[in-house]
Amino acid sequence: MRFQSFNRAFCLLFLLGLGAFPWGLNAEPLSSYLYGADAEEADIRFEDSFLLDMSSFGKVSKVKNRYEDYSDEEKEFLSEAVKLQVLHLYGVFSYHETPIDFSYYSGAILESQDPVILHLEKDGEKLRVHYSYQDRAVFYKPLFKFLGKSTELRFYLPNEPREIFLQTQVKSKKTQKLRNPCTDQHDQEGWGFWYYWSPSRKGCRSLIQNHIHEVVASIVPRESTVLTYPEYSKLFHPKDGVVNVRILYGQDEKFGDEKDTGRRTFESEFRIFRSWKVSAKKPRFVVEKDEPFYKRLRSDSGEASVLLELYYVDTDGEVFDETARHALKNSDVMIYAGHSYEGYYFDLARLFEDPQAELPKGEYQIFYFDACTTYSYYGNNYFSAKTSAEDLRGTKSLDLLTNGIGAPFLVDDPSGEDRNSNTTVFLRSLLGWSKSGRALDALLSWQDILKRITQNSGVDFTSLTLVKGDEDNPRQYEPSWLRP
Repeated sequence: MRFQSFNRAFCLLFLLGLGAFPWGLNAEPLSSYLYGADAEEADIRFEDSFLLDMSSFGKVSKVKNRYEDYSDEEKEFLSEAVKLQVLHLYGVFSYHETPIDFSYYSGAILESQDPVILHLEKDGEKLRVHYSYQDRAVFYKPLFKFLGKSTELRFYLPNEPREIFLQTQVKSKKTQKLRNPCTDQHDQEGWGFWYYWSPSRKGCRSLIQNHIHEVVASIVPRESTVLTYPEYSKLFHPKDGVVNVRILYGQDEKFGDEKDTGRRTFESEFRIFRSWKVSAKKPRFVVEKDEPFYKRLRSDSGEASVLLELYYVDTDGEVFDETARHALKNSDVMIYAGHSYEGYYFDLARLFEDPQAELPKGEYQIFYFDACTTYSYYGNNYFSAKTSAEDLRGTKSLDLLTNGIGAPFLVDDPSGEDRNSNTTVFLRSLLGWSKSGRALDALLSWQDILKRITQNSGVDFTSLTLVKGDEDNPRQYEPSWLRP
């Protein structure tokens, strides 16, 4: 079986530096609840310490015990070191070699709170930094069955976060070059060690055992929504009479290449959408445009019309930014399938001068970021952009789907047929259609939609998909809701 080691291979990140990490962006989350069919949110708290070389700032004998007593430059250095230590939780919670590893450790932190430096002390020729961290995190649900009544979660963190990559390098017998078996093959320069590292990687444990220490964290599950529905009465009554759905596909490695997995996913899902039928002889969608990197389909078979646009876009260019802005402002449903790039691609502060002035107020929207670890990147920044006098938390006009861990590009199943991705399963479930495209007997709740996504993924490919913003949604089915 292929566990999250497979997923993460498709989540190669291009880091922007510690200053770009979304620390504190989601402080005091506006959405208090979320739901995941195989995921559960919890409060996580722990205290820890690590060693830091401060020699560039002078002798460690001049150590000051209080953080407040350091210069601004020293404070910045200390703060970034603490954040780097906490970021190693990504590797802890995302790389797994066995089913037991996956069940026990799979998840991600929200990064809504900065770690707090408690005190500092001299430790040999280095500085020992004591800190505390508390935040929200999402975990694979079976973890809580493993723990039973206990609230303690044990894991390992580096003794020296700034040195551990160099400390675990070895020389290859074949090439005589240095390599690091504790991280991914794509990370042999160490820029993403915190994201990819794991003591369970082959050849790592004997190298790393003297450079890590155990941390004991308290985790307490948070309340989840139980039965909520998308705002169907708003979704299927748009101002222009058409439900506008836009899906943006980013490249995996090389944009435009016929073998690029992002392009193949775009083309595969277009074929799936075309295969859906209202009846044996009537297709669900009529194709209006079929261009190499753009497809447009329309369905007028139900009480509400659906316009579906597919874009395969170069995420490294201005065209992507323009397409993203257009989709965010004008879509009833917007889906992104591609690399997360640490939340950079859909960073509202990057795309808009004033996000609150750009996203439509009072108009219900659903955004699904089907990329790696988007739970950590998209939350308050989106809900706050939707706030208004009538919607103080932004949750009445936005439901947000994100992933707790890595999300793979999936194109074909072993038979060579097009594989129903989470994107296609999500869309047909939301619109009330079966696998073949025919209308279901009733529209589905968010809980049923997430269950279908999870069943489609299976444990091998699950991304721990979650919905948030649904706590103020309808809790009872209404037969009067229109059907697309």
